Amino acid sequence: MNKQVIFLAMILLAAGAWLYLDCLNKREQGGAELMHQGVLQARAEAKKRADIKTNFDTQLATALNNCNAAADKAKTDYMTLVVQAAPQKRGQAIIPQSVINESEKILLAAKAECQQIYDNSLKGGQ
Repeated sequence: MNKQVIFLAMILLAAGAWLYLDCLNKREQGGAELMHQGVLQARAEAKKRADIKTNFDTQLATALNNCNAAADKAKTDYMTLVVQAAPQKRGQAIIPQSVINESEKILLAAKAECQQIYDNSLKGGQ
């Protein structure tokens, strides 16, 4: 009889321990699943931010290129007008070097302004 009571107590103790460990295991699995969901969400957020940054950088680079192209076009248009207004000698326009130098200064100033706008936008994230 004592052996049966001890055997029954051991079975109940083992069953209780098994249920307790099973409960702990389910709790840990739930916590791991929540952590996994958090990691997936963080990855998605990081990817979204990287895409936004890439788009922002692309837009800024495009704006800089457009600004520089506009400055080059303005210089080309200016020089075309100067050539048309300049006196001709043997079919060639006579353009003073000072006018050419001034057009280069204007172009460099316009490109510097484009670069400054680009740098400010990059710093400000706008």
